[in-house]
Amino acid sequence: MKNAIYLFLFIWSQPIINPFYLNAQENLNAQENIKIGIVYANSGLAVQDNLAYIQTAEMVINNLNHNGGVLNKPIKLIKYDNKSTAYGSKIAAEKAIKDQVVAMIGAVWSSHSLAMAPILQKSKIPMITPNATHPAVTKIGNYIFRVCYSDAFQGKVIAHFAYTDLHAKNACIVKNINEEYSIMLARYISDSFIESGGTIVEEFKYLSGCINFTSILENIKKTSPSIIFLPGYEQDCALFIKQARDMGIKSICIGGDGWSDNMYKYGGNIIENNYYSTIWHPNASFVHPCPIVKQYIDKYGPAGRLNTIIPLTYDAIMVLIDAIQRSGNLNTVSIRNAIAQTQNFSGCTGTLSFDQFGDLIDNKAVILQFKEDTSIFIKNVTL
Repeated sequence: MKNAIYLFLFIWSQPIINPFYLNAQENLNAQENIKIGIVYANSGLAVQDNLAYIQTAEMVINNLNHNGGVLNKPIKLIKYDNKSTAYGSKIAAEKAIKDQVVAMIGAVWSSHSLAMAPILQKSKIPMITPNATHPAVTKIGNYIFRVCYSDAFQGKVIAHFAYTDLHAKNACIVKNINEEYSIMLARYISDSFIESGGTIVEEFKYLSGCINFTSILENIKKTSPSIIFLPGYEQDCALFIKQARDMGIKSICIGGDGWSDNMYKYGGNIIENNYYSTIWHPNASFVHPCPIVKQYIDKYGPAGRLNTIIPLTYDAIMVLIDAIQRSGNLNTVSIRNAIAQTQNFSGCTGTLSFDQFGDLIDNKAVILQFKEDTSIFIKNVTL
């Protein structure tokens, strides 16, 4: 009886190896093609933000397959529509696991990435987001990476530019309380601006899908702040600026990487002379040549429209492809380890290396201004 108890305790103490996991890894290596998942919005509020992202991803994968794929296998890009919701992103991640993808690209919005990351982490599926800047995304686990900076860095960039370069001493913040990106970026901007010596006069809140900002703008008009911080996405921020100018409010508006030239579609030229921070511009000193941008403009145009998601999507996919090539197999643990070991990768947005948390080691940003129907380069920022 005593020996039986010792045998039981020995067996109980050994690590449990999930046969399904082992079989899944064997099946991955036996696949005729390499399945890479991508989560994007094909419906709902995030469609316009996600359009260039999915188009670029398809273009990059087509280019790779035209040149032989990776590990002598073609790449199959499996697309999952999250319907612009966090819940849809969670469902997409669960479907991707069943489809036995070797890795996931996405999502673009932070709230979507936060929803899918725990599912992928638990199943040991590497995830690389091109543009989710919420600091908590990569904190979810060691299978989660990003090829952009986090809002902790971006908030400092925006606040420092407003206080030092624009000499703003007071400001208000208008944030979308439905979006984690907006909430978190607003907090970092506020903390950094106050730390620099500025004053936040007031904070205002709105909900996703808002198209009428009259009540907020009436209150802003009473305080006349030098700066309005707008850490939101393209449609709502463009409509906000347009309505502010229509009401005679001349405060400079500053946003983050949720902005792009797409805002001209919603606000027209009235959005000009406002600023935003982002990670890439062809005139930035730290970027590398990126043929995918020209290829994209040639195919989709119009020329002159600048969208940072294009080079970021390229970088996310190519970092993954490089890791698969170096791992030499389709084992998701091996791929994850290869991603984590990425050092000095030459991407469109600069030289990329990951720290122990899946974040970039060297953070860089640019300040852009809407001018003459596009976004013009103002300065590089390395804090």
